[in-house]
Amino acid sequence: MYFCHAASEEWRILVHVCRRWRNLAFTSPRHLNLQLYFIPPYKSIKKMLDIWPELPIYVHDFSYPSDEAEDDAAAALSLNYRVSIIRLEKTSASAWETFASLMQHPFPALTHLSVSPYLPIKNPISHSFLGGSAPCLQDLHLIKLPFPTLPELLLSSTNLVRLWHDDIPPSGYISPQAMATGLSALTRLESLSLTFRSPQSLPDREIQLPPPPTRIL
Repeated sequence: MYFCHAASEEWRILVHVCRRWRNLAFTSPRHLNLQLYFIPPYKSIKKMLDIWPELPIYVHDFSYPSDEAEDDAAAALSLNYRVSIIRLEKTSASAWETFASLMQHPFPALTHLSVSPYLPIKNPISHSFLGGSAPCLQDLHLIKLPFPTLPELLLSSTNLVRLWHDDIPPSGYISPQAMATGLSALTRLESLSLTFRSPQSLPDREIQLPPPPTRIL
């Protein structure tokens, strides 16, 4: 599974053709998929905000050692009402803690979210993540993240089309019943992937056989 949404900046050519085309594009930014594509350290969200009007923001962050790059990404996430896409790849644990604290509020325009940290995250994601509601979310891709309250978020994510929650650590365990309840709200779901990380091997004397599994439809 992979996060397949790609950003396009061809609209920048369009808005420089003439004033009429520029006005037309900026009056319908979502219909034309106009976005401020921000990826540190190559682009600064602060500089982009001074140049362009209030367009949707695409945050694409990689693991860079620069504190300035992390601060810039945090500045972009603080504009939660404008962020439409978040893609955090190979994020360090410290950077994720910063980003997660900024994502405890609603992101009403968010349609795509992908998080794949460099190393597994220890602290579980709280139920207040994304303000506990993601009505516009269409793609959700999480790797190595403990998110035991994910079913609660799914109940409000009725537009979700793709859900990939892979390499789930033990601290992010979700019961089959809770997940079934959350999935029942996703009437538009087309693609689903749930994989769990196997616990470390134990000596034979410590192994306890689990009870027979209950089948969940």
